[in-house]
Amino acid sequence: MEIYNPNYEFDYRISISLETDWKGRDEWLTRLPEMKGRNKDRMSYKHMMFQVDLTQVSHDDDPMRKEHELEVEIETSRIQTELAKLRNGEASEYDSMIRGLLDNVRLLSRKASSARTGGR
Repeated sequence: MEIYNPNYEFDYRISISLETDWKGRDEWLTRLPEMKGRNKDRMSYKHMMFQVDLTQVSHDDDPMRKEHELEVEIETSRIQTELAKLRNGEASEYDSMIRGLLDNVRLLSRKASSARTGGR
């Protein structure tokens, strides 16, 4: 889901996916070509059930060009546990986890916008 955020400098995208280990044979996979000339520098932080990855991508052909990516994730195991509770009709924290994720993303967007515009 693409979120247009007209009151701030940054829009954001919400996606839901579960990451699992690959149990098949390597030759069944299609290898993507390497992104030559791109260098990624990533820092990761954990806070409660959330992981935050901040990545800076620089380009060999234009050292002044830098791209930044911010990713906020909920631990896959927590999502799976809470979804299983929902399926079984048990009390679940799923809704509050998603609300917490969205609150974190909104806060980060607001703070980054404020920093970028000098607090306007």
